[in-house]
Amino acid sequence: LGRAYHLNHQFDKAIEYYKEFKNRLFPKKFAVRGKEMNKYIEECENGKELITNPLNIQISNMGSTINTIYPDYAPVISADEEILFFTSRRPSTTGGKRDPSDNKYYEDIFMATKKDSIWQLSTIPDLNDKKHNGAIGMYSWEGKTYLYTYKSKHNGDIYESIINDNKITIPERLPYPINTRFKESSASLSPDGNYLYFISDRPGSMGGKDIWMSQREYNDVWTNPINLSAINTPYDEESVFIHPDGKTLYFSSKGHNTMGGYDIFKSTNENGKWSKPINLGYPINTADDDLCFVLSSSSQRAYFSSSRQGTIGDLDIFIINLPKEKPLLISDEKEYVAWQNQPIKLSDTIKQSIIKESEKLKNEIVLNNIFFDFNKASLRPESKTELENLIKLMND
Repeated sequence: LGRAYHLNHQFDKAIEYYKEFKNRLFPKKFAVRGKEMNKYIEECENGKELITNPLNIQISNMGSTINTIYPDYAPVISADEEILFFTSRRPSTTGGKRDPSDNKYYEDIFMATKKDSIWQLSTIPDLNDKKHNGAIGMYSWEGKTYLYTYKSKHNGDIYESIINDNKITIPERLPYPINTRFKESSASLSPDGNYLYFISDRPGSMGGKDIWMSQREYNDVWTNPINLSAINTPYDEESVFIHPDGKTLYFSSKGHNTMGGYDIFKSTNENGKWSKPINLGYPINTADDDLCFVLSSSSQRAYFSSSRQGTIGDLDIFIINLPKEKPLLISDEKEYVAWQNQPIKLSDTIKQSIIKESEKLKNEIVLNNIFFDFNKASLRPESKTELENLIKLMND
């Protein structure tokens, strides 16, 4: 009864019944269940505080084209928000069989493309096999677009595919020490391609699943991962996502000041140190599971998974519309200019200079006489004069 009140955000009544249940426990069970009740009570107290200061945002279900009565989760969105990858456990998955461990259908990766503002669904056979397959992340780096996926082979590993001309390569398993004989899931690559944040339950974890980080060195060799101990808790962490600013990390956790189940948090890296994780607040987080948060390149929308009221069934994918006057409300609330979808922080002086100079120009600036060798990316000498004009303009 306490759990029912808790999940319906009737926190005071939930606390009342949690306490009564705890008082009725026999001594042998009290050591375990009593601790569990204390955690639930703490979550209710957190929930009471978070709900009194709700965020001014709009959250909506992505609808029946994407969501079903079965679990649908882990959204992965392209930079232009025209392509969506996600994970589902519906009957039409490859093989169409259920996992004996939970009697739910095996996971498959699905793709939806937007046409005239309407999502159209398709499957990608090369990404799926008869066991578990999940979407993790999609990133553009060094002119290539990478799709990261999860497969349940070897207890659970992270794979990488390349997207080119609307074709997706067969996933390749990332090498050791990213993947081990333990479970690895949910990965996010930094904007410069040099740091991979991922979830693993390998030895050294603070409790269950933790966030780990590995650095890419020359020849694509990955360093031994380090545990982000400043962020991890004795409880499970899941669904990690690094913002395009390269320093703001979003993740889900059952620890910290969660109001129940998994809540979504953020932490910022300043001078090599991670800040204390901040709960993103209500109504993004609820007393049930809230996972797989990703922020669009424009920072006007965010996508995440939740089993809250309003689902079509089980976990659904939701979209958050952020206020236009504060597009980075959930990030750092600072102003950025986008360069290849990667925000660059501007000082007030530079910002005012750009505004002042751009007002003078009024018209478009057209670059003429830019020549390339046939079928090559190398510029011809004839382009030099025009490019020097561009350099002068940018310096001015």
